[in-house]
Order: sequence, then C-alpha cells, then structure tokens
Amino acid sequence: MTEEIPESLFQKYHVSLVKALGEDAQKIFVKLGRELGSKITNKEKISLKELETELENYLQNDLKLGEKVKVNIENNFLNVEVQGCKVCPANEILRSEGLRGVCFLPGILMGAVKPVEEVKKATVAGSQKFKLGHCKMQIKLE
Repeated sequence: MTEEIPESLFQKYHVSLVKALGEDAQKIFVKLGRELGSKITNKEKISLKELETELENYLQNDLKLGEKVKVNIENNFLNVEVQGCKVCPANEILRSEGLRGVCFLPGILMGAVKPVEEVKKATVAGSQKFKLGHCKMQIKLE
C-alpha cells in the first residue's frame, strides 16, 4: 500500500467532506486541526525552539502539507509560510461551486502550541494569501 494519498483523491475527499459537514465544517475543521496539531511531539512539554523545529518537520515531512514549509518564532509570533499547499486546490474547487473553503492549518497551529511551557494563550493574528497554494499564517503567543 502506498504511504501517500494521491492529490486527486485528497482533493475529492476534502471537497466531499466539507459538503457533507455543511455549516458545521469550519467548527469541525478547527477541532480536526487541533487534534492534528497535538501530534507534533510525544513530549508533555516543549520549548519555543523545539516547537519551531518540530512543527516545521511535522508540517513538511509528516503531513506533507506543502512543497515547502517554513516556521519561525519571532517577537512572540509563530509565523508559518506554506508554498505548494495541498489543501488550497481543493478549496478552490469549493469556491468555484459557490461554497466556502475550509482550512485546518489554524487549528493545527493552535493544537501545536499547547505543550509549549512559555505559552499561556495563543490567538490567530492574521493570514495572508499570495497566490493559490502559497500563504502565511501568524499566531500571537502570550
């Protein structure tokens, strides 16, 4: 059995799942993302530096979220840039059908910061989409 899911299957699955979930899709994808994010480490507690390294490895190599993923933490912000995102094309299909795209990356990032000792609160500070499949997301860490 192949280790990777073909992009065409993933896109069809994502589109079908969002349609099946209807109005609950956004809420469920946040929960799904948090669950995925909680899997970045087996350790009970990690440092900010470990988060930076482990999250980038997890998104790039375990989830294979995009062709290139860059994670850095600077001035109390967790910054994540994804190029060649595998979710964006599926969301474009949804938008072409007049539906809203749903991304689980914000939830992943919120779940990933939970074991970080220095973080008491995390909030989505912003996101920026450059072109299809290339975006940046920023989480404020307090």
